[in-house]
Amino acid sequence: SFEGEELGRLFNYSLESVKNLIYDKEDTGVIAGHPWFQSFWARDSFWTVLGLVDAGYFELSEDILTNFAEKGLPGKINLDGEDEYDEFPRSDTVPLFIIAANKLKRHFRTNDIIEEAKEEAIDTLSLDDNLVNHASGGTWMDTLERENAVDIQSLWLKAAELEDLEIREKLESGLEKFEKEDYMKDSLGENSAETINPAIPLMYSHIDTQKASGYLEKINGEFLSRFGARTRSMADPGYESSGYHKGSTWGLTTCWAAAANLSYGKEKTGKTILKKLNQFLDRGQLGALPEVVDSEKGYLMGCSEQAWSAGMALHVIDSYLLGINVKKSGEVVIDPCADLNCLRTGKRIRDQELDIKVSDGEVEILNDPDIKIELRGE
Repeated sequence: SFEGEELGRLFNYSLESVKNLIYDKEDTGVIAGHPWFQSFWARDSFWTVLGLVDAGYFELSEDILTNFAEKGLPGKINLDGEDEYDEFPRSDTVPLFIIAANKLKRHFRTNDIIEEAKEEAIDTLSLDDNLVNHASGGTWMDTLERENAVDIQSLWLKAAELEDLEIREKLESGLEKFEKEDYMKDSLGENSAETINPAIPLMYSHIDTQKASGYLEKINGEFLSRFGARTRSMADPGYESSGYHKGSTWGLTTCWAAAANLSYGKEKTGKTILKKLNQFLDRGQLGALPEVVDSEKGYLMGCSEQAWSAGMALHVIDSYLLGINVKKSGEVVIDPCADLNCLRTGKRIRDQELDIKVSDGEVEILNDPDIKIELRGE
């Protein structure tokens, strides 16, 4: 559990919401959202698993990843009696699977099925001039054609970093092609819009500090609404406050923007962005975070309870706000925000539990787990 500040409520309600979206009548998985998306979507599931692992739901996370691995990593698994199908391109789901599986392995374990699927997923990576080859319609913005998308390049770079792949340097070189003086290109195709997607390389600290400062200034000035982070800059000619991928505000993008700020030490801004999600806990579906809302008026445009909104809220709180990171060596690094005051109890790391108290950024370990811990920022 998480206690303290406004974010304690966000953490605990988000955990209950994700659990509400778990279906296990036949296969085990997390549906994308109530009431419209009652199937297991791969990208939704893998973003959500990051939060489930942070929240200590290891066995459930293993079941979710195994289910997709056994079926060859389809873009979607239907639950209505039809065969699962994969007509949706998997441009982001393949690296996301690798990232989620790696996180689970560091915290707990993975099985042979997941590891084999992970190796096969790595083998699908194809580069052209250091840029990831991918289906232009295969990103999370699946209503748009996006050739050589910045989020796909960054997700593969993160996967390569976690798996210590030699191709990492080429992916880094490819990501540099997206960089501009004031912001990053969304894609390298024609008519690239200014979107929130550069928040992903920022979230993963893929941009040098000087450039990142300017990019974050752009995000915090042109993308933030009263309700979170817009998908498209309000200064972009194609901006529409109710445009599904052209300007509306998502729980997912809000979490990306919060994590991006926290990654570069903009702690007050990161917390403020994350706290924008709290307003939704008492409206619409109580205790749930929505999929997407109009950026100007805040009315609901999609599901009233979305898995990746809640899952990513859990992930940002534990991995970015508290700064809990399980290294490949097994060591646990804790580096919370400087002004954070909270109590985080029952944090699972392998077969141990960790109870943490943070007072103005100072960490106190309340129990005596058999874990090597490094405290930073003291």
